[in-house]
Amino acid sequence: MAKKVAAKPAPKAVKAAKPAPKAAKPAPKAPAKAPAKAAAKVDITTKAGLIATIAEQAKISKAQAADAFAAVLAVAYKAAKAKEGYTLPGLVKLQIAERKARTGRNPITHAAIKIPKTKIVKVKVLKAAKDAILGKK
Repeated sequence: MAKKVAAKPAPKAVKAAKPAPKAAKPAPKAPAKAPAKAAAKVDITTKAGLIATIAEQAKISKAQAADAFAAVLAVAYKAAKAKEGYTLPGLVKLQIAERKARTGRNPITHAAIKIPKTKIVKVKVLKAAKDAILGKK
């Protein structure tokens, strides 16, 4: 009888070497605590900063402050179109004025040019605002 030769099992695939463990990330540093006043400082020269300040001082949400600010602007813009203008109490007076037509000079050629009449918006700072900013005399 013929001897049966046992079939050799297929060689196992060589496992890829495990990648080296990544170096542990250093623990994030705790943020330094800033003084309370510095954290609350907001840039009020921007609309968002102004709205944030209004919300904080009036103890309302920023959305409510934004709505109130938008309403004040809408009223001021609409009312300023009237002949008598609009006074934002304690701050400014907005008024439409008309500049007369005049003759000007082209600064490069020095030629005379006609400048047509135009409408402009005049902004007058009220006495209450001047006194609050500059101090009473």
